[in-house]
Amino acid sequence: MSVPLNHDEPGGPRVQFPVVTITDPRVPQREPMVVLGGGGPGNPLSLDEESVYYHRELFWDEFVAHGRTLILMDQRRVGSALRGTACEEIVEQLEHDLATVLGEVESWQKTLETYSRCRERLTADGPGIRYFDTTQTSRDVDVLRRALDIDYWMLYGVSYGARLGLEIMRRYPETVSAAILDSPAPPQFYCYEERVALVDDAISRFFSECASDAVCARRYPNLERHTLELLEQLAQRPQTVAVMHPYRHGLYHFVMVRKRLVDVMFDALSI
Repeated sequence: MSVPLNHDEPGGPRVQFPVVTITDPRVPQREPMVVLGGGGPGNPLSLDEESVYYHRELFWDEFVAHGRTLILMDQRRVGSALRGTACEEIVEQLEHDLATVLGEVESWQKTLETYSRCRERLTADGPGIRYFDTTQTSRDVDVLRRALDIDYWMLYGVSYGARLGLEIMRRYPETVSAAILDSPAPPQFYCYEERVALVDDAISRFFSECASDAVCARRYPNLERHTLELLEQLAQRPQTVAVMHPYRHGLYHFVMVRKRLVDVMFDALSI
């Protein structure tokens, strides 16, 4: 799909993003459903063979088999979109830092420097990142709708994709028959500013739910106390853990400290 970089300048530079449609021609067709990327912002569907098959299986029984064409897309410069905005600098820095023990201030300083380097590179690369926002992406989606000759459709958005869905409904309400907002991150949600409170609340609720569930409480007695003791031990004595590297063959050794275990727990609870 090719769209203007800036929709207010339709004659200017253009960007492209991939689209896949999945349909069952054996059944009467109803209004289609578009999946608004993979959340994030910046998380892709990727739309390689494995990803397409996964989403086909995920949505087939409830939607495609009932006549709703499934439309998958990666947002502009995300995932399989041309000229992506992936920050290899961040991946490389994380791989280095996770094998060491860093203080909180040093860790944040390295993170800030790495993100700044990525931003400078992307800004120097043609149009940079100025036009890669929710407003332009919502307009991309409507151009896609018109290109597919669709009068109205269903929206499916996860996390940031739900925020994008809300923007589409605000701008083009007459084009949306229904919307599924899964784990939405609405405009008034500030992830980084609220992260500490979110982590505390999620983990506290996890302990409480386990304690009140007979099976969980029997299998993991005193879960909260044992977890807090483990976190304190990691604060005093970080542990080196060997795992298979997610991208390269072979083992990768990273250092587990208290904050990293808390992050792992929170990310697991948010999936």
